[in-house]
Amino acid sequence: MGIIWSYLGYTNEDEIDPITGLTGKDKRLIQASNSGIRKNAAKNGADILYVFFEKYPEYQKYFPFRDVPLNELKTNKRFIVHCNSVMYALMSWSDNLENPEILIELFLKLGQNHKRHNLPDQSFRDLRDTVLACLKPLLSKETHDAHTKLWKIATETVLTQI
Repeated sequence: MGIIWSYLGYTNEDEIDPITGLTGKDKRLIQASNSGIRKNAAKNGADILYVFFEKYPEYQKYFPFRDVPLNELKTNKRFIVHCNSVMYALMSWSDNLENPEILIELFLKLGQNHKRHNLPDQSFRDLRDTVLACLKPLLSKETHDAHTKLWKIATETVLTQI
């Protein structure tokens, strides 16, 4: 019977993925919560990155919108494009939770793409913390914990490339 459930896409809720450390339940919670985030991805991305640059203005110098005042970011085309790229990347993580090898490759590629910009390692940790803080009031504790696990493995993997 387990083979049938597996074939239909159902996973054991408690089984831990050896590559990501996420359980079947973690994956389900992340995917369910991301459907809401995805509906308003551009606005959510702009809100998150705005908070990030508000809290850590020193990182804005690494981006093409480095000279744009904070209060003008949300109307700046380069900022909006970057926000969309960030959200597409995050959604691809959710879309590939059942393909851990691809998920890890996405993390590695993200690190490789950002290496050429000489971003400090701490910037990824600070972005992780900002995203999780922005999500916290929107998610149950259990769902937030699942997102925290995903961001931990993402950050650790990205930093191997920088």
